[in-house]
Amino acid sequence: MKDQQTRLQAFASLSWYEETIKFIFNFITKTSELLLAAGIVMSTANFLTDGDIMSQNKPLSDAWSWAQAIAIDSSLGIVFMNAFQAVREREKIKAIIFFTLAGLLATVAGLITHFDALAHAAGLPVIKDGVYSSR
Repeated sequence: MKDQQTRLQAFASLSWYEETIKFIFNFITKTSELLLAAGIVMSTANFLTDGDIMSQNKPLSDAWSWAQAIAIDSSLGIVFMNAFQAVREREKIKAIIFFTLAGLLATVAGLITHFDALAHAAGLPVIKDGVYSSR
């Protein structure tokens, strides 16, 4: 009976839930780093081949788009959380770096959303004569 009560108290304390969330945040952060790094390599290769890599391979272009969207959007909240944690721990340089990164990620995500909404409102295709067009 006492063992069952201890397990119930451990469950009710939600410390297991907090540890699960920390694990998921860390997993997403590490995965986002890999996805962003792979995206930079892919973008550079695509740029250096004058767009031949992405324009000739729709599945690769779609995979790259999804990977970058997941990496940017999922890491934004985690970077903000790390920035506030650094402020709480009085680590000014770390906080500045995290807030700068969060600002850059928010700017990229905001611009993508803004231009997509603008193109949709104006009835314009996202890429003219290209692989992707929403119209």
